[in-house]
Amino acid sequence: MFKKHIFLMLVLSALLVSFLPTGMVAVVKEKDGSVILYEPVKPGDVILVGFTHSVEKVPDIEYFEVGRDRKLLLTRTIYGSMGAGLPSDDTFNVTYDGNGYFLIDNINKTFDSISYMTGDIPKHYIIIHENKYPIYSLIPEGKQFILTIEQNYALKSLLSSI
Repeated sequence: MFKKHIFLMLVLSALLVSFLPTGMVAVVKEKDGSVILYEPVKPGDVILVGFTHSVEKVPDIEYFEVGRDRKLLLTRTIYGSMGAGLPSDDTFNVTYDGNGYFLIDNINKTFDSISYMTGDIPKHYIIIHENKYPIYSLIPEGKQFILTIEQNYALKSLLSSI
């Protein structure tokens, strides 16, 4: 009888621990919920989303900082031209780097999630902790994908590493 109680307590403890939060993860999902990327992050980490502008055909890079509240803070963008789609808010700090790129700082816009559409031209990629993930090769052309920061749990971490 004592062994059954010990066993039951161990099983219940393992179940309880598996649902404990263990940090945060950057998650890229298709619109249908299929997970494409699952990468641990912490507050202050920077996530870069790069792509080629579909009209201007120049590189664009967006810098997002991971917040403690699991939100994405857009802090900076780098554009390869001064053309279509360049933000023009007076509070932004826009500079030219002399190499053909416009740097826009002081954006400080917060998002719960960011949505993009894949395509032959944009060739989206994401950089987290210096690891580059070619989203364009993971999701078919013409499909939406969504970047979010989610709470991570012990069980989820274990399953994602298998």
